[in-house]
Amino acid sequence: RCVLAVIAMFATGICLLGIGHEINWLARSQAPPLVTIDTWTSSVYARMSKNNLMKIGGALEGRASESPSPLVGGTFGDDGIAGHGWMTALLPYLFHRPIYDEIDFGQPWYSASNRRPFSHRVPEFESRRHKYSAASVPDGYAGTSYAANDRILNANRGMKVDEITDGTAYTIYAGEVKEKLHPWGDVVNCRNPRAID
Repeated sequence: RCVLAVIAMFATGICLLGIGHEINWLARSQAPPLVTIDTWTSSVYARMSKNNLMKIGGALEGRASESPSPLVGGTFGDDGIAGHGWMTALLPYLFHRPIYDEIDFGQPWYSASNRRPFSHRVPEFESRRHKYSAASVPDGYAGTSYAANDRILNANRGMKVDEITDGTAYTIYAGEVKEKLHPWGDVVNCRNPRAID
């Protein structure tokens, strides 16, 4: 037993000595580190945003397979009063059925009766990549970091998959935005992807 204890202490001492040398070398090195906290977190947030966009894409596919009518960017009545935005229709396909069921579709998304459901934050609709919070959207509504392509989804208009002539693999349905955030229920949460930097 004594021999094993001596060997273990010797090995531990060598490991601690090596760690001490590495820390000393890193502290005195003039070269920048290969991976910084900023680059690492940026990479993680980019991966999280990509996952969110994949989930949104899956929800778009799920909705398209169940509904014969195309998804529209936002609905407006004949009187011009706003109805509901495109993200609202995706809630059941993102496992947020309770929020969806709470929405009064007879009222605009911003009405008092819809304040509560549209104040819920939906993780799939938020990105942490940029130095803002989607919760910073005014009026207490939960925001989104994503917008629809206004050439595919727009006010009272949407395209069916078979109407996309250059193929869906080459088509951007939605993308991440970093400024001028909208609430996820907003009917005008659509942008031209060519104008997005």
